[in-house]
Amino acid sequence: MSAITKDDVEIVLENRNIDVFGGVRVASMPKIKFGGGGGQYSTGGIPLPDKAKFGLKNKIDRLFIMDPHDSKYFFRYDPDNHKIKALFYEEIGGEIQDLGEIPDETELGETELLALVIGQ
Repeated sequence: MSAITKDDVEIVLENRNIDVFGGVRVASMPKIKFGGGGGQYSTGGIPLPDKAKFGLKNKIDRLFIMDPHDSKYFFRYDPDNHKIKALFYEEIGGEIQDLGEIPDETELGETELLALVIGQ
């Protein structure tokens, strides 16, 4: 099975989930979907489509991901590489411990993430 590419990532963004502030600043709440057609996680993260898919023209300033409750992973945006990193964790002594990035070639299965994106 091959790695998930940006062409395998679907951004679902409805007009009602886009707000414009001061004519420049944009906040959007897209769903980010991947893994439905198979594919594996590649070390370094899942590449994302262009910023225009998130309702932005110039740049993404912040991208916050609301982690799914039923996932054994959590997801973070890597702004330097415009990718989503999948990380895993474990509860140790009542505290959540970040154990780092999931291994290369991990099959994620169908994943849908809700995000808050702020940019221009």
